[in-house]
Amino acid sequence: MRDWAIDYILHVLDAKSWTANRLASEAGVAASTINRPLREKNWPHKLSRATLVKIRDASNIDPSPFIPEEADESAFLSMNYDLGAPTEETMARLESAVQSHKQTWPSPTRLEKGDIEISISGNHAYIEAFIHLDDIARLRKKLDAIEMMLSA
Repeated sequence: MRDWAIDYILHVLDAKSWTANRLASEAGVAASTINRPLREKNWPHKLSRATLVKIRDASNIDPSPFIPEEADESAFLSMNYDLGAPTEETMARLESAVQSHKQTWPSPTRLEKGDIEISISGNHAYIEAFIHLDDIARLRKKLDAIEMMLSA
């Protein structure tokens, strides 16, 4: 079975009329990161969440329609930065993922501007943030750290 990320990348390339090399350049990743999985049918590695986030940010194309229902996408979807209004399907899938893991997450808190609250449970992260544009870089650093923790 082909990785859903390949279908997502092919869609981005088509929608943007970009080459794989242009996508790599726009996303700030090595050209081989995009080209190898596209060229080699049995490429043994999956694209990292960090790479997929970079592709999403560069293209402004939401990957969630490509994520299979059976995949545990809750951690990936929680990394979505504001790219416009999410689709109803995306919100329904995210709500379903949240409800299925809610029993292990802390209750919501009142946050002050700039607060980022993170709880890890198994291979899931619950993130609450009340941030301004100036806080996004700090949030991205925390998300990168979470990705490393969840990938280990």
